[in-house]
Amino acid sequence: MANKFDPETGRPIADVPARPADVKAEDPPQKRSPDELLSNRLPEDRFKYIVPVFAALIGAVMIIAASFFAQALAYLVCAVFVISGILMVFGMSAPRQSRGRDREQRLNYAIYTGTWFIILGIASLAKAGIIIELIPVFFGSVLCLLGVVKLRLIPAMRRIWFPLAVSAYLSAAVGILVIVIPGGEIGTVKIIGIAFIVEALIDAGIFIAADIGRMKAQRPDSGDKPQTGKQNLVIKWVIRLVIAVALVVLTVLAFTHLTDIVSVFG
Repeated sequence: MANKFDPETGRPIADVPARPADVKAEDPPQKRSPDELLSNRLPEDRFKYIVPVFAALIGAVMIIAASFFAQALAYLVCAVFVISGILMVFGMSAPRQSRGRDREQRLNYAIYTGTWFIILGIASLAKAGIIIELIPVFFGSVLCLLGVVKLRLIPAMRRIWFPLAVSAYLSAAVGILVIVIPGGEIGTVKIIGIAFIVEALIDAGIFIAADIGRMKAQRPDSGDKPQTGKQNLVIKWVIRLVIAVALVVLTVLAFTHLTDIVSVFG
């Protein structure tokens, strides 16, 4: 007669030691979503200020060297394609996921992919103007993505939910504005630079507010909070409503005067 095996350990049931009655089984570790991990780590992470600083530096470079930034970025994209293709062709950077398990198939896959990257790099160099035209689409999509990330963080950062919601709205609105904006190359790059600097300032302010709120919550006397009156609560919601209406009006005005905005910076 075949022995029965324990599904957890794979050993025969007769060899499995009996678990004491007073020892409880350990619960399996629960997987945490990326949003939960980010929301728990973000308030206490000191390195979070690197992102606003980096965004502000990029924005400053865009404003100061707007005429050279677009061309430099286009040449950088071409160089990345060509260098990646050369590394893959010579086997220095083989892809992690390949379609075949055999070594020859992986080598052929790396050669074909690397050759395709080299061709894309040369074609991008010949058609650098197309990449320059796609710069607003790229940076606008980045801003929209930041807006979505902030919206996902609102349930976990309830203390500053309204500033975070305003920042998310501004990121998404400015991102869409940058994507659809018409006009010349220099004016568009300057507008993107200003958007990145404003985004950096807003994010830095939100991070500072989150740190201040966290420090106040950690104080011993943080439990004795004065009750907020109905009048103060109404005033807060009126201010929030005014800010929301102002943002919507400014967004509509910006979308209806895109050409004038570009001409100012061009």
